[in-house]
Amino acid sequence: NISPPDLKETFAIGPRDPEKSGMPGRRFPPKPEGMDKVYEDYFTSMEILTGRLLRSFALALDLKEDWFEDKMDRHMCALRALNYPDLEGVDPLPNQLRAGAHTDYGALTILKSGGAGLPGCKE
Repeated sequence: NISPPDLKETFAIGPRDPEKSGMPGRRFPPKPEGMDKVYEDYFTSMEILTGRLLRSFALALDLKEDWFEDKMDRHMCALRALNYPDLEGVDPLPNQLRAGAHTDYGALTILKSGGAGLPGCKE
């Protein structure tokens, strides 16, 4: 039973060192100019935020502050930008969704706020 593809567009990058992470190397389109720097800077900011959050979690769990560091040194995180295009004039296939049910991988998922919201499921 194969689901139809999601009705969204995605651009993603992974960690800077593909050999350490096992993920593909970063590739950027030639335009818009400067996109690579913006994404790389934001990715670095999210890595810093993740480190701070993990140190806070460790302390809250009465662990040493650096407890997560050696467990996250080969992370496979991804920075994804999603676009949900206007569906006017589009006739979706049966059971076709904007983003189908899925499970995120890794220790954290950090979402940028400001959109319509993210529906969740308890199951």
